Amino acid sequence: MVHHAPTENNPDPLASSTEKATMDGVNDPNPNAQGNHPDYEKLTIYVGEADQWQGRPVHLALIQEARRLGIVGATAVRGATGYGKNNEERVMLLGIIELSSDLPMVLTFIDRREKIDQLLPIVQQAVQGGIVLRDQVEVVVHT
Repeated sequence: MVHHAPTENNPDPLASSTEKATMDGVNDPNPNAQGNHPDYEKLTIYVGEADQWQGRPVHLALIQEARRLGIVGATAVRGATGYGKNNEERVMLLGIIELSSDLPMVLTFIDRREKIDQLLPIVQQAVQGGIVLRDQVEVVVHT
């Protein structure tokens, strides 16, 4: 996990004012007029560990961009193995040892719809081989 939200007893001194403002509504007991919690979205990105963008690994570049934009939460997870559209044939031809140099990476970003909207154009530039999913989510607990 790249960022842990502050708690009342342990404020995060590194959180920007934008992040603090964004996080304030997460546990808000007052739903909006439609009776739903505020709109939060999850952006999930599947890329290869060796994928590059602007001279950096895509997964690291996107985590840094999300932090710059004040996205509330970001996580990068390395998969043990996997395949996708661009490397399915390689899986059949190469052994697991060869694949370990380009393991799958799963990036997850969670924030309000407006913040995900700000990150999405960067994601679309950076992800040349992979898949990007966008889901509306209900944040139940954020501690």
